[in-house]
Amino acid sequence: MTVIGLTGRCCAGKSYVGSLLEKEGIAVIEVDRLGHKALSSAKEQIVKEFGATVLNSDGEIERKKVGEIVFSDLNKLKKLEAIIHPAMVLECENLIKEYKEGKTKAVVINAALLQKMGLDKLCDTVIYAYAPSCIRFKRAVKRDKATVSSFRRIEKAQKGIRFRDLKGHRETYIVHIWLSEAFIYRQVHKVCATIMS
Repeated sequence: MTVIGLTGRCCAGKSYVGSLLEKEGIAVIEVDRLGHKALSSAKEQIVKEFGATVLNSDGEIERKKVGEIVFSDLNKLKKLEAIIHPAMVLECENLIKEYKEGKTKAVVINAALLQKMGLDKLCDTVIYAYAPSCIRFKRAVKRDKATVSSFRRIEKAQKGIRFRDLKGHRETYIVHIWLSEAFIYRQVHKVCATIMS
């Protein structure tokens, strides 16, 4: 089974690339969703570390409140990652094993922090979704109601997510996600055909 890493910065278009790969018959693991599960599972530890203000009116973890705390303080971000990343990596490994046992031909690990979490070590090849920061900012405003300052904080936290840092470890491909849908599709289809050949 071929394991493909899919990474890129905030609002670069990773999920869109993932949806195109799914249309090519490739299974996709959304690591961000594993993070939601890990947050809920580690509720007590997160409340102890960051306070009860991270809870919503139903007493559940509110991701936006956690994000506001950790993206304004890199030390707090590191603490959160130490709490939830191990569980996310383990769940990802378990899913890959299940896909392999199910004779799936290929699986994608969609993760912004692919390399930081060590998930790149599970991959045979990596696709880097790229869009200029001005385009990503517009998308962040539309999707997350981001402000200039909140976007800058996320950018600072993700400064290590760069295509050049992936090169040399394995086959790497860059896909530009900021022109027409047809152009994006052609790039993804070409990369997919190359990987699966």
